[in-house]
Amino acid sequence: MKAWLQVLRREWMEWRLLVAGAFLLGWFPWAAPLLPGTDHLAPSDVRQAAAILVLVLVGVGAVGFLAPALLARDLASRRLSFFLTRPLSSATLWSARVVAIGSVLMFVLLLVSLPTLVAEPDVIRALGSSADQPAAPLSALGEFFSLRAQPDLPAVLSPALRIPAAVLTLLAVLLLVHWLNIVVRSRSKWLLLDMIGLAVLGTVLWSLRDQLLSLQAFGAMVWIERFWCVGLPAVLWLAGLRQLELGRIDPVRGHRVYSLHAWTGLTVLTLVSAAYVSWITGGTVSDLKSLSGVSPNPTGSHMVVGGTLKGRAGLQGTFIVPLDVDPPSSVRSAGSSVPALFHWKWSGDGSRAVWARCKRLVPTLCELWTQDLAAGTEPRATGIAVRTNYIRLAVSHGGQLIALGHNSGVEVYATATGELIAAARTPDIVDLSFLSARQLRLVSFDPDAHAYRQVIHVFDIDSRESKVTGRIPGDVFGRFYTRSPEGGLLLFNSLVPRRLELRDAVSGEVVVDLTEMMDLNTIDLSSDHVLADARFVREDLLGVVWAPRKRTSLADQPTQDFEVLLLGLPSAVRPHTEIVTRTRVEQARDAQLGAELRTDALTVLVTHGSPTDAPVDPLLAGAGLEPLTATSTYLLHPGREQLELVAHGYIPVSVHRRTSSNHSSTAKLYATGNQALFTIKDGKAQVVFAGTERDRSESATNDYLSFRF
Repeated sequence: MKAWLQVLRREWMEWRLLVAGAFLLGWFPWAAPLLPGTDHLAPSDVRQAAAILVLVLVGVGAVGFLAPALLARDLASRRLSFFLTRPLSSATLWSARVVAIGSVLMFVLLLVSLPTLVAEPDVIRALGSSADQPAAPLSALGEFFSLRAQPDLPAVLSPALRIPAAVLTLLAVLLLVHWLNIVVRSRSKWLLLDMIGLAVLGTVLWSLRDQLLSLQAFGAMVWIERFWCVGLPAVLWLAGLRQLELGRIDPVRGHRVYSLHAWTGLTVLTLVSAAYVSWITGGTVSDLKSLSGVSPNPTGSHMVVGGTLKGRAGLQGTFIVPLDVDPPSSVRSAGSSVPALFHWKWSGDGSRAVWARCKRLVPTLCELWTQDLAAGTEPRATGIAVRTNYIRLAVSHGGQLIALGHNSGVEVYATATGELIAAARTPDIVDLSFLSARQLRLVSFDPDAHAYRQVIHVFDIDSRESKVTGRIPGDVFGRFYTRSPEGGLLLFNSLVPRRLELRDAVSGEVVVDLTEMMDLNTIDLSSDHVLADARFVREDLLGVVWAPRKRTSLADQPTQDFEVLLLGLPSAVRPHTEIVTRTRVEQARDAQLGAELRTDALTVLVTHGSPTDAPVDPLLAGAGLEPLTATSTYLLHPGREQLELVAHGYIPVSVHRRTSSNHSSTAKLYATGNQALFTIKDGKAQVVFAGTERDRSESATNDYLSFRF
């Protein structure tokens, strides 16, 4: 121990002038506000900017001076033999020098910053704050704003752990610069190994980073960087020790020993990181701990399930799961892992899924992926680049074409090859859909906003011509709310003036003015009443929910009465619009329309005013499932004013399947909040998925809305 302290003391005495100089330079920011040209700036801002500049310059200079003093300088000048002839072990000499040089570096940085920290106490308070905020990995600083929305991310280090983290980081930088000095001063052929290793290591780590970013696995990135923060200095310290023990005073041999041990350790760190990333990205449906979304395809053969994966640092996983599986529990190990629900689309016939997978979020760089469900192929990249979040995505009925609408126009691609088929300049597209296999319907904002607000175009893919077919007048402010099953009608909710209209999907002309033609004596269309929800049951049957006031979050929403109507639209058997059924949902926090359980009835999802209003359904109790808090499912039949209770505590995820005989059958899936999916067979619940995370919130914060795709 005495010898170790003597080496430590010798190194400190050698670098005492550097420490004194750092202390003097630390006072420069105090005088910076007196410099010419800074009169118009706040003194504190000038002082902080000067402190950052001095800290960076002194830090870079100190590392450049101190790193060679570990071994490289004495090795090149042949002075290392002086220490090796002394009664010192290699471990004593190496550890003492690392501690001495490292402590000098940290003391220099502290002294150069101390005067500014004293003058600007806010900086010290900032260093100790935000302990409960999520961590921002260095390789994802551009995406830091996205991390704020990830509640499962590891928290930033507490103030007590930030100092050891800073020490390890500075030590890693010091040892890396020491390695660089060894390489330069030895002039050996082992430089080729270092260059190859650096290229391979950088490629592998960048590939791992891309994999995690494509899945938005920021939590995993945080843990990998913490692992390297500890592992990298440990590997470099051990390599330096072995260099001193085996290389002795020979620079070439020392370089060889250092590089072999360093690259061996770095390879181990890389393999561990790769194994962790493989485990993170290899989750299955059975690894989900909670659900965030469920979307069945139109034919009912598959569904996409999204949610949080357990034990994977908050990773949101999404899976394409086949439904034609018996027993349902076997679905838990099926499916292909895809990124979280983001620009997800099914083809009209349900045979193909299309989604976007992003490599970067800032700036956004995404690529469209697809899977042919009918052929049973694996997901593949289409080669179609998506460079902004603000796009409109549409897939043709058979899935052969993909249309992308954005601020500058529309582009149509072949799904199989990713080839651009047609394009048109139609700025500011707000809605996009296929009218037929070779025609697109576009809705855009007219640049001349004084004359018209929205313009409807029909784009012919074969001729590459876009034709204006309709306009929404500029004095009408509203939005298209929902589309009829056959796509011919659009429900337009106008806010100014207050109107509810059915418009033709191509011409934009008003087909039915529901405001005037319905008997609305009991519904006030003043600003205190809003359209809460609407859904087509059939082409000639529309469901509407009116709320007496603008709704806020369910946690703050008071109980109120909702008006639910079934509107019969003009058809071959009905010449005029009429109210088929009207009922009132009393004292509820929310009333929404869900997927149809039957073609002649409307599903109404009600969030009760109190959790005790909805008793637990025996079906859930028998399956060991917890109910969705205070939520019940009802059916509204044409001609009946009473709601028919279907279930307490769970909601339907309806899946329609077309058979070869052109009859429709319905495979029924049910969800209990964010924690379970099940089917009902022979009066018993068969669990398809049961997560580990339970939602015990009594406010029932709109969980069921995730299941209404």
